[in-house]
Amino acid sequence: MKKIIFLIVVLLIGIGMYLYPEYEKFEVEKVQKEHVKELLEEKHPFEEHISTVETDASNLRRITFNEVKNAKFTKKNAIGKLSIPKLNFSIPIYANATEKHLLIGAATLKSNQVFGQGNYLLAGHNMSRSRVLFSDIPKLKENDVVIIEDNYKQYIYKIRENKIVLPNAGEVLEEDGTNKLTLITCLSIKDNSKRVVVVGNLEEIKEK
Repeated sequence: MKKIIFLIVVLLIGIGMYLYPEYEKFEVEKVQKEHVKELLEEKHPFEEHISTVETDASNLRRITFNEVKNAKFTKKNAIGKLSIPKLNFSIPIYANATEKHLLIGAATLKSNQVFGQGNYLLAGHNMSRSRVLFSDIPKLKENDVVIIEDNYKQYIYKIRENKIVLPNAGEVLEEDGTNKLTLITCLSIKDNSKRVVVVGNLEEIKEK
């Protein structure tokens, strides 16, 4: 009898260890959806003409699911929204890649970035869980569509490149005369030794 009870306890522990990460992912995804919904409640929810500052993406630290789940949402410094249509997924875009902003969305890396102009850079955390922050960015393929938008327009980009670079790869930040979107994240939640860089060309600008 004791052996049976022991086996049942071990089984329950095993099931719990398997299910908890999925529950945690569900909770974080739910929180993110609530953030976007809250942000879009107003007719013109995004701030405009924010003077941004340069941020060193090589210094991004690892974060935990608990930090993301408990992060305090803010509308302050929210300048837009990033969407991946094929995943029906959206997160806020914030001016300046501060630790606070990166717990609740994507954030700008270069000073005075303007939607649809030049090399528009965004950073986000890879939590290795689909639909959480920038976790799906490494999975983007050529011709996938990513949309960023402000209060009045949608900027539609088509992915052309997905590569892995070192954290201090300065060429990622450079301008090349084209209007493009550059998305930067870590390899995984456990590995920030390199960066995944996904680049898309601006295809279209639509009035909302």
